[in-house]
Amino acid sequence: MTPLILLLTLALADEPKGQLAAPEGPASDVAAQAVVPTDGVADLPLLGSPPLIVPPPATVPFPPPDPLRTIAGFVLEHGLAVAAILAVAFGSLGGYVAMRRGLPTAEGLVVGALFWPLGVLVVLLLPAASTGRGVSPSA
Repeated sequence: MTPLILLLTLALADEPKGQLAAPEGPASDVAAQAVVPTDGVADLPLLGSPPLIVPPPATVPFPPPDPLRTIAGFVLEHGLAVAAILAVAFGSLGGYVAMRRGLPTAEGLVVGALFWPLGVLVVLLLPAASTGRGVSPSA
């Protein structure tokens, strides 16, 4: 919507900006009808003195970006997406560890996704499932 408003403003403007237009109506002098550019020229202080040249404004260079602020800004801006990616990654890792230890894979997935690295550590520390069917190895 803003570009449309700007285009309409420029199209409906009566006189060009940054230039002096000739007065409307018939004029005998052709030079009075010419458009005079005013870029870098200020008003004359006295008649007959040379025009004052106004220098362009000084530009201040931007400081280099701080990497810590850049990372923090990204995490704050995309926090939900980052959290979802980490939950899927740690959930998958927890499920894999649970599967390798003989525990239910769903348990490892849920614990890893909810508690991230701490959940994977908990799944690693859980006692491994016994392979026998209730028979003690000493018997």
